Amino acid sequence: TGPGPQDRLQHAQSWRDMSAAVKNLPQRQREAFMLRVLEGLDVAETARAMGCSEGSVKTHLSRAMHHLRDQLEEWR
Repeated sequence: TGPGPQDRLQHAQSWRDMSAAVKNLPQRQREAFMLRVLEGLDVAETARAMGCSEGSVKTHLSRAMHHLRDQLEEWR
């Protein structure tokens, strides 16, 4: 037993919406989000990968999270 067709459809639509929202982020915000959230790098590792300060990583990630929350409000 597993998720039914309705649950699988909803899951696929959620991923599609999330993917589109991430693609719409400005490049630096998308980089910070992908490295921190999806790749699991810490702030220092992300800063090195992006070639910026740790403060910039935090700012880019914060802005990305706010943008994604706004774009995906209907998930709540």
